[in-house]
Amino acid sequence: MAEVRHGLRREIVDEDARDRLLAAHTRLGLDGLLGAARRATGWAARLGLRRDPAVPRTRRMTRIRSTAPAATHTLRWHRLDDWSQRWWPQGIEVIRRDGRRVLLVSWYAQKRRGASQGSRLSIVDLDVRRPRYWNVLLVNAVTDDAASGGVRFEPVEVHAGGIAVTGDRLLVAAASGGLREFRLGDLLLLGGSGRARAGIPWAAGRLPFGHRIVLPQHRAYSSLGARGRLRFSFISLESGKAGGTADVGTGTGTGTAGAYLVAGEFSSTPAGGRLLRIPLDADALLDGCGADDEPDRIPIDDVHQPGLRGLQGAVVVDGTWFLTSTNGDRRDGDLWVGGVGDSAIGTGAPPASAAAAPSVAHDDRAAELEIVGGFVRHREVLPSGPEDIAVDPDRRRLWTHSEWPGRRRVVALDLRRWTRS
Repeated sequence: MAEVRHGLRREIVDEDARDRLLAAHTRLGLDGLLGAARRATGWAARLGLRRDPAVPRTRRMTRIRSTAPAATHTLRWHRLDDWSQRWWPQGIEVIRRDGRRVLLVSWYAQKRRGASQGSRLSIVDLDVRRPRYWNVLLVNAVTDDAASGGVRFEPVEVHAGGIAVTGDRLLVAAASGGLREFRLGDLLLLGGSGRARAGIPWAAGRLPFGHRIVLPQHRAYSSLGARGRLRFSFISLESGKAGGTADVGTGTGTGTAGAYLVAGEFSSTPAGGRLLRIPLDADALLDGCGADDEPDRIPIDDVHQPGLRGLQGAVVVDGTWFLTSTNGDRRDGDLWVGGVGDSAIGTGAPPASAAAAPSVAHDDRAAELEIVGGFVRHREVLPSGPEDIAVDPDRRRLWTHSEWPGRRRVVALDLRRWTRS
């Protein structure tokens, strides 16, 4: 077999432990969780008459005035999450379920006293006056020999810098560890008599770091490469006519041929991080993307290095790339708009010229813009500390968010303002 320059490899997982965990608890799923919240509305909900007591109460986001120049809408987290020193928001995705928009945000936990709580997912119902959300812990089920063949779980300790949804699959960026895959239909509500049957350590009533809802890991993909192994700092699903689809990730459970997974690296070096695209199979999944001679190995050939440092997120809409980058905690973040056609690694092509860059007619500060590697830089139009970026299912808005405690904001951008004229 020839040397693999870049790629992913499917790892062996403890399927028996995962199946035991799923069987031991109530499989709520994303639709069940959202349905439970929507039944608890109006005066009945306020009186507690219709709320399922087994489902945790939601936290609420607040709509506030937008201060970032690019933002058209701004949301603030509940104060416990806005000010948390342990949990830091990273990835973002917006999907549609039963005609409603759902925002997903991944967080990672900084270590405290040498211990980490891993990573979690916030599930936000956007289509209410004050968006409500749950925090869901990401877990990995393992067989516990000490518990007589029982099952326990471990926190998924990844940075979770980006997330993408295709059908029922949630992909989570794991930096140098590659990707992790979850299934949104596997959302579990902990509790009940099932705990004793599975031999899970919290049978006495202790919940994992206070989380009543968990999402077990389904699969893992490690990053391959003899030299310069790729880091998956952020990911998204390409949207639109340039090989992707706006319908993938709507929660229908089916994909569309021609979809691509987009990923990239954070780097503070002058060379900047790399950007890449992975063609998905006919169902817009990674399942059928393996090499002919080695089905568990997924080659990655579409890799570019545009020379941008501090990248935090990337999304592609109708062939145009939208990137976020940070300027530290004292300055607002940047939005980059352009393409990678002339920055392919190994081609020897020079950086794209200004003529090849997108129109800047929609930006009031066009005189201040600069062009690097085929991308137009829109300086400090995002909140300070921007992270990942996503596109609405209807492709009218871009969404991004910021990470600094006390200043954590989720913002929407008008997509038309930043596209080619």
